[in-house]
Formats: sequence, C-alpha cells, structure tokens
Amino acid sequence: MTPSIVLGLGGCLDSEVALDPSRLQALVDDHALSLAEIRQPTTLTTERDLLISVLDFLRDGVGGERYVSTVDAVLDFESHFEHATTLGGTNVRAGRTLAQLGHPNLLHVPGRDEIFESLLVEGSTVPARTPPAEYVPHLIVQYPEGLRLQLSDGALEAAHANRVILVHDPVSELTPLHDTLPEWLQPGGVVVLSGLNSIRDERILEDRLVTLRGILDDAPSGLRVLYEDADYHVPSFRRRVWSEIARRASVVGMNEDELASFTGRPVDVTDAEQIAAALEMVLDHLPGGVVMVHSKYWALAAGAYAHELDGALENGILAAGGRFLDGDDAQASSLETVRARPRSLHGKAVAATLPALLAAPVTVVPARELRTSTPTTIGLGDTFLGGFIAGLVEAGALLEPSSTRVIS
Repeated sequence: MTPSIVLGLGGCLDSEVALDPSRLQALVDDHALSLAEIRQPTTLTTERDLLISVLDFLRDGVGGERYVSTVDAVLDFESHFEHATTLGGTNVRAGRTLAQLGHPNLLHVPGRDEIFESLLVEGSTVPARTPPAEYVPHLIVQYPEGLRLQLSDGALEAAHANRVILVHDPVSELTPLHDTLPEWLQPGGVVVLSGLNSIRDERILEDRLVTLRGILDDAPSGLRVLYEDADYHVPSFRRRVWSEIARRASVVGMNEDELASFTGRPVDVTDAEQIAAALEMVLDHLPGGVVMVHSKYWALAAGAYAHELDGALENGILAAGGRFLDGDDAQASSLETVRARPRSLHGKAVAATLPALLAAPVTVVPARELRTSTPTTIGLGDTFLGGFIAGLVEAGALLEPSSTRVIS
C-alpha cells in the first residue's frame, strides 16, 4: 500500500516574470540608480524599492523572498515585463513532482480557487472540503547568470542564475489550518509543513503553532514529518517556529540561502569548513534531529538517520536537475538525462572533506554538472523536495516518528 502523502501548509499562484534584459535596463535608467544604492531596502513599498532589492540579489547571484507592503508596488514592477500565471508554493510544486513520479498526494492549501485547481496535475489533489480563498499571485523574478546592467556609475553583473520572490498576499499571511487536516494523516505516511514564513501577525502565528503542536503530538504511528524552512517575512518568527515545529520533525530541509540566513553569515557552498560550522549551528537547535540542505553543487543530510537518506538525496538532485534543464516540461524521463551527467567537482570535494569536520553523522551527495542556455531556477528547491520525498517513500526509510521524539 502506498503511504499517504500530505503536503502543506501554503500554496499560491505565481506570476513568473520573463525578465527581458533591455526592459530591465530601461527600468534601471528610468530610476537613475547608482551602485552605492544597491543594498537591500529595509521595507519594500515602491517600484524603486523592488528594483533595488532584485538588483541586490542579482549582483550576489543569490535567491530569496521578500514581503512587499503594497500590492501597487508589485503591479507597477510587473507591468514592465511579460509574465505568466503558474502554481506556486513549496508544497504545491513538490506535489507536482511527486505526482509525475507516480506518488499521489493531498494538498493542504489556503483554499479552493478555480484558476489554481485548473493548473494542478493529475495525482496532486485539493480535498473537496477545503474552503474557498482568493489568491493574490506572488511575483517571481528569474535571472540568468551573466546578466549585465549599466548603472549610473558602473556595471552590475549576475554572479549566478537564481530567482527572487516578491510577496504581497493577504491569504498567505493567515496560512489557515483546516479542521480536517488530522484526518488526512495516516500511519506510516508523510506530511510536509511549509508556508508559516508568510505569517506577519504574532497572534496568528501562536494560534497556528498551538494547533500544529497538538496535531503532531497526537500524530499517527510512524508518521514522517518534514519541515521545509524558508525566508521569514518577519525574521524573528523563524526561531519560534523552530522551537515548536522543526524540533518535532523527522527531517528539516533548507537551501543554501536559508542556511546562510539561519546562521546570520554567508556560507560558501564550496568551503567544507564553512558548511560544517553552519551545520553545527543548525544542529544545536535540532537535538537528535536531521537537517537536509540542498544546493547547486550538492545535497546533504546531517544528524541522526542521515545515512538512511542517501537515496532520497540522489532522487531530489535528479528531480531538481530535470527541472533546471526542462522547466515545466520535465518528466520522469528527465531524471535519466540528469543521471547521465558527470558529478559536480565542487560537490565531490565537499563530499570527500566534510564528514571529517562534523561530529554528527553526515551524508553528502554531489549534484550533476548541468549546462543549458535556458535554465529554470524557479521552484528548484520545491522540486528537489518532491524528488526527495519520492526517494524516501520508495526506500522505505522509517526515520523516527514525531510521536516518539523527546521534546525538552
């Protein structure tokens, strides 16, 4: 019998921007920006703020998510470019990947929406008892490596391909929990918890955490709980969520940008010593737990049960690689294309060096060397998660159910 897979808690529509370089340059010219101005604004309230934020991410070749205080700023920025509406949310894109790999799943999303449901793939389902909701699309800005822009006093160039998420979404700020969620969880199944990063009201967050704590403490036998970290719109909320949810999870996942955000300092993903120091800091907040980190060069699991996850890490790498090459057209066959590519040299070096630097058990799987003139960077981490869960289920990795984890 296939284990039940429940994916929550967010979900949204995305407006994916086709970032035409000439239009972006024209926007830079209109705002007469200088290099000295390119640093993350404290708040995003105008089109100019959004532009500066995107350029700051672009210069460093990193991705991230920022809250935008007005929908007008999002619409103003979006109006300069062609854009397409797609499905978004870590759990939703992971569900798409799982369904394509033959693993049906249930989506716990904020609510039913006609456009949202029309874009779902077969096998990834919103339960009928989900209440309605009105979605406001998240703006997703994808940029290629080497994109070069001329500012008033010099040039700025993208160090790597990546994506930026700009969000003004009232329903995601609520991240409602459906009364029937506990009924969806089955013994030996899997549940993913993500999306709490969008909440901005401390009272709402506390209400969600109290409810989720009760659900997890009463979870069915053998339920595997995965918590996927993210950039929090209110950064101080991250540690609160970790204290209640991450420590009740079987595995906590994040990408390299979120690893750096958690530690509060940059992490060079080719430097094993920096990676080890960052992992030690994370594991201090996960006594007896497992952290899973995915990057462009490698994927790893550190902590208890890490050695059970090598196959799942490999599956995640293959799925994300397929999306990088083929975008929304990626299928199960795309994984075989990725499998045939050579291992990342940076990834192999980290895999050879990191275990000796870390006191906890660690498994490192090098990614593949991938080249394409049309890379997709949107949803790579979400797709990795879907592939990882498929590998977890197929391997029968049991991990430790949340119901037996000791919480101090």
